[in-house]
Amino acid sequence: MTNYKWNPIEDLPNNWRELASSELAGLFAVWKEHATRLKDSPAYQEFEIRLRREWAIETGIIEGLYDIDRGITRTLIERGLHASLIAHGDANRPAEEIIPMLKDHEAVVEGLFDFVGQQRQLSTSYIKQVHQALTTHQETTAAIDPSGRPIQVTLLRGDWKKWPNNPIRPDGGIHEYCPPEQVASEMDRLVEMHQQHLAEGVPPEVEAAWLHHRFTQIHPFQDGNGRVARALASLIFIRAGWFPFVVHRDNRSEYIDCLEKADAGDLTPLVAIFGRTQKKAFNQAIKLSDNVLLPVDSVEQVIQAGAEYLKTKEEIRRRYDEERAKHHTEYKQIAEALQTLTINRIDELVGKFDDLLGEANNEQSFHIQKYNYGFGPMINAGIDLMTSAKIANQLECEAATLSDGWVCSVQIWQSRAPQIQFQFDFYTMLNTNWRLACGLAYLTIPEPLPLCREAFECSTNENLTTVIPRFKQWLEEALLLGFDHWRRQL
Repeated sequence: MTNYKWNPIEDLPNNWRELASSELAGLFAVWKEHATRLKDSPAYQEFEIRLRREWAIETGIIEGLYDIDRGITRTLIERGLHASLIAHGDANRPAEEIIPMLKDHEAVVEGLFDFVGQQRQLSTSYIKQVHQALTTHQETTAAIDPSGRPIQVTLLRGDWKKWPNNPIRPDGGIHEYCPPEQVASEMDRLVEMHQQHLAEGVPPEVEAAWLHHRFTQIHPFQDGNGRVARALASLIFIRAGWFPFVVHRDNRSEYIDCLEKADAGDLTPLVAIFGRTQKKAFNQAIKLSDNVLLPVDSVEQVIQAGAEYLKTKEEIRRRYDEERAKHHTEYKQIAEALQTLTINRIDELVGKFDDLLGEANNEQSFHIQKYNYGFGPMINAGIDLMTSAKIANQLECEAATLSDGWVCSVQIWQSRAPQIQFQFDFYTMLNTNWRLACGLAYLTIPEPLPLCREAFECSTNENLTTVIPRFKQWLEEALLLGFDHWRRQL
C-alpha cells in the first residue's frame, strides 16, 4: 500500500504572496536597527555561537541520530561541544561518537555564513558538499535486507542515492520519494526554480519552507536528507540577514505534521512554523540588544551601566508616549476590534456551557463567568501585571507595564474540583520604529501557565483584514487549551 506516491516537484503555489508574514517584515525592520549597534559586541557574538550550537545538536536529535539530556544540551550550548560535559547516562550513545557529529553539524552552519559572505549561488555541487560535511563522522545508515530484517549499511556521502529510500510507515504504507534515476534532473529543476524565486523577491519564510519541502520530496541522498533540508532553509534565512532555522525536539511532531500537509498541497502551515522560529530568534536578539550594557568590572561600572540603561528606557518611554498620542486612534481601532471578537466568542461558549454539560452541571454545581475590561490604561483595570509580565517573559515578548489595553477573563467554579481561570491580555506598546500590539493568553488559577505557544503580535502598519484571521486562529487555540485544562482538572 502506498500512502504517498511520488510526483515531480511543483513550483510555488499561485497565492505565495499571501503566505508571507507582515509581522516578520516589521520585526526585521526593528532588528536591522539593533543589528548595527550589536554587530561587534561580544554578547551578540556569543548569542550567534549558541544559536549555531543549538542547531548542531537539535538537527541530529530530530533525526534520531542520538539523544541528549535536556540539561546537558543546555550546558553544551552554553559551554561548547566537549565530550567531557557528557557524563554516562546523559546520552544514548558514547560522547566520543556524538561530539564529532555535533562538530560536523556546527561546521556546516558556520560554512553557510561563509557561503553567503562570498555571494555564491546555490548549486547541486554545493548541496553535495553540505551532505558530505554533515555526514563526515557518520559511517553507516539503517536499511532493510531482502528478508525484511533491519541492518546497517555503509553510508554514501556527498553523492545522490543509488537505490530507493522509501520509508515504511507504522501502518505498513509506503511513502515514495523520487526514484534514483530521476534525482539529478529533479535537483537541477529545484535549483533552477529557486534562482527564479530569488529574482522574483519571494519572502524568506516562504522560500525557505518551499525549498525545504521540495528537497525532502526528492530525498536525493541515501540518508541525512532532513539535516540537509534544514541547512538549505537556514541558508535562505542567513542570506536575508535572518537566523538559522532551528527545529527543537519539542516541535518535532508539529514539524512532521506540517511537512505532511505540504505533501498534500498545503504549504501554509509549514510557512507558519518557519516564521515562528524566526520570530523567536528576532525577539531574542532584540531583547539582547536591550541588555547590552557597559563593561561591569567594578561596582562603579555596574552603577554607570545601570544609569545608561535607565536613560535608554526613559528615552523609549518618551518616544512611546509621543507615538501613542499620534497613533492612539489606530491602536484603539485594532484593540477594540479584537476585543469584540474575543467577547463574542467567549459569550458564545459561556452560553453553551450549561447546555453542553447537561445533567453533570446539576451534580457538580459548575458556574462560569466572564469579566471584560475595556480599552484603556491597564493599571486601572485591576490586573495582576506581575503575572502578565512573567508570562510575557516566558513567551519572550515585552510586558504590558503601563500600556493601554484590554483584558477578558473566564472563571469556572465547581464544587468538587479546583477553580479555573484563564485570561486574555491585549496591550499596545512601542518597539523602536515598529508600532505594535501584543496579546497574551494564560491561566491565572490554579497557577500561571501560558495557553499560547507565542504571543499574538500585530502592527498598526497591518490592515485589519490580515490581522483578524490570524487573531481568530490564535484565540481559538488558546480557548481550546484553556477549556482542555479545565477538563483535565475534573
